[in-house]
Amino acid sequence: MSNNQDTLLIYYDAGCNLCTSLVERLKTLSQGPIFNCIPYQIVSTSPLHFNELIVIIGAKEYKAAEAVIAILSQMKGLPRMLARCLQLMPVGILNRCYYVIARNRYRLFGQNRTCTIH
Repeated sequence: MSNNQDTLLIYYDAGCNLCTSLVERLKTLSQGPIFNCIPYQIVSTSPLHFNELIVIIGAKEYKAAEAVIAILSQMKGLPRMLARCLQLMPVGILNRCYYVIARNRYRLFGQNRTCTIH
């Protein structure tokens, strides 16, 4: 990943209760880099984009499970240790797990009917 001085652009689905609550939690845990969290609903009207978390650090783009690892690795303490553990696993397996959760997130965690801008 990159150093802790970079700004992270995080594109997420603000209609997803899981995504929104994780963004809120991320803001409370943030200790180093600047996290700019941008709902997909602001930049795209296509729901096809809403199934994948995207993180941009500098000129590098991370998607799905790699985006989760990128966020965790920029934090301190337990989240960073979790990122290091996840980096030891094959990306294909991590992405499969990510997409199972992504496909079922509204059913499992609920859906916001209004987009809250953070």
